[in-house]
Amino acid sequence: MQDSSKEQLVEEPGTLVAARYSRRVVRPLTIIVGQLAFVALVLAFLLAIHARGYLLPPRVFGLNANAGYPEYQAYVYVTFVSHLLSMASSYLFSQAVLYLMQIYLAEPLPVALIGIWLSLSKRRLIFERRRVMWALTCAAIFFASTSLTPSWTSLLTPTVIVIRTPLNGSEIDLSSPLFNDKRRFQEIWNGTNGIDTWLKSFRSVTSNGGAISADSNIGLDFGNWTYFGTGTTRGILPVDYSDAGAPHPTWLITSNTERLPPIGSDEDPDRSIRMTQQGLSANVSCKHPHLDGKTNLPLALNRTQVNLPALNGLKLPYNVVSIAAVCPNGERVQTDTITSSLTYDTIGALSCFSSNEIDFIVLIDLSGKYGNNSMVCIVTPKTMEFKVIYDLDEQIVHYSHSHDEPTQIEPAHPWLSFDVMQSINDAFNYGQTAGGNVIGDTLFESYLAGVASFTATAMKSRLASRDGSFINEPPRALHTTCIGWKKHEFKHYLMLLPILLVALASIALVVFAEYKSGFKGIPSEHVHFNPGNPLHIMEAAAAGGMPDAFGGLSEQGIKRGKNKQVQLGNVDGKIGFCDVHAG
Repeated sequence: MQDSSKEQLVEEPGTLVAARYSRRVVRPLTIIVGQLAFVALVLAFLLAIHARGYLLPPRVFGLNANAGYPEYQAYVYVTFVSHLLSMASSYLFSQAVLYLMQIYLAEPLPVALIGIWLSLSKRRLIFERRRVMWALTCAAIFFASTSLTPSWTSLLTPTVIVIRTPLNGSEIDLSSPLFNDKRRFQEIWNGTNGIDTWLKSFRSVTSNGGAISADSNIGLDFGNWTYFGTGTTRGILPVDYSDAGAPHPTWLITSNTERLPPIGSDEDPDRSIRMTQQGLSANVSCKHPHLDGKTNLPLALNRTQVNLPALNGLKLPYNVVSIAAVCPNGERVQTDTITSSLTYDTIGALSCFSSNEIDFIVLIDLSGKYGNNSMVCIVTPKTMEFKVIYDLDEQIVHYSHSHDEPTQIEPAHPWLSFDVMQSINDAFNYGQTAGGNVIGDTLFESYLAGVASFTATAMKSRLASRDGSFINEPPRALHTTCIGWKKHEFKHYLMLLPILLVALASIALVVFAEYKSGFKGIPSEHVHFNPGNPLHIMEAAAAGGMPDAFGGLSEQGIKRGKNKQVQLGNVDGKIGFCDVHAG
């Protein structure tokens, strides 16, 4: 850029000379535009987060939210960029102070003030009792400049965030009043292509107690999802996601109304989605009272041994067992016949409602190697909401220990509990084999809770597309865990004050310097003098224009020298400091 200069008579020490003022605008504009760019970067970044709710880093960085200490994956990138931005902002501030000094040195200036401004340009602390305001100013700039790197790092470091995406769809509502209406429930139950027969077919393999292998054993359509980590389905039917929300003949479709955020890198995708879904579990408590026909819960056991003909003509002993009991409400219940070859190692169970029709009682008869005694278990099915985690890449549904606490617990409706009761009865009966019962080595409390959960999942799988009365809006939204930037509370933005303070101070110094010079700029002969360069200071001091500025190195001489006023001038054809004598 070309210089435009203007001549003006100014008083130099002892002479009147023609001074030419530089009109270079590149330097002040560079300082102003540079600091405005930093402020604009901060504001644009925050406004983008505020507008979208979040920002995600480019996928090329491959940041993984599920890795250990995910924030430190971006450490190299963030610290490198933060240091560069901090150095650039500090450099522009130093140039603003030096530019102001060059403007002021065209006029008389106290020596002490030159020293203070040099300390300010280098962002150093000063300790001057008589110049408290300057000491406080230097302290503010010192702490602001040393906080630039932490400020940029705080702004640019991504963290693990949870992004909410609204859902549109429906799922089976286990709290529907239909599960409390015997007539309507039976109409639906018996009118859905033999659902009762179908449920009996899966009870034959519920010896797994809702374990993760149950879906493969009986071929339930769980949408290719696998349950993992808990040994129970929790009564959850996995959600099938569809961007288009197209209808499906046998499966509930839940579609997101907004785009899912991109997660992971192209080379190593790792996507995990959390959402709240309604499920079913059960509280189970068991004890070992002695039961017979005269106890409070009358229990009748009938064991008969019969000989069945074998293929070789021999007779094979076979045991036939049945159990009957009278429930608290007076209802008489009886198991199907239990058969066991060779031994009396049998386990039989029957269930009936308690008097409050919320809990139900499971009577378990143990024979042979299982103890020859009885168990009474109180089971309370409950509908509740669970935090469900979907691994979209591995097609796994699991429950993290830190996110499996249920909310909104309600007792299950009686007719839902009724089917759980029937499932438990059939599970024990069908679990009987010639050599014992496959349930015999399980923990009954956990097993009964698992059967209850699995029964609810199986019912949902079958009823999903059958009757609109069972349909309810899905649980609000899905939540995607990823690494990025999200809106914070106001106190988090206080860390950005150093960036704004240094930038605004730089701009203010340049604008004030231009105003001070009358927008004429720096005298042309002073343009190449850099007050921040120690060699330039030494050359200007040695030019010979201030021989009497200091009266020696004594304390009094230095104090008097600090109060002397100097300015840049022409000393025998050289640019140097000139002592300005008062008067």
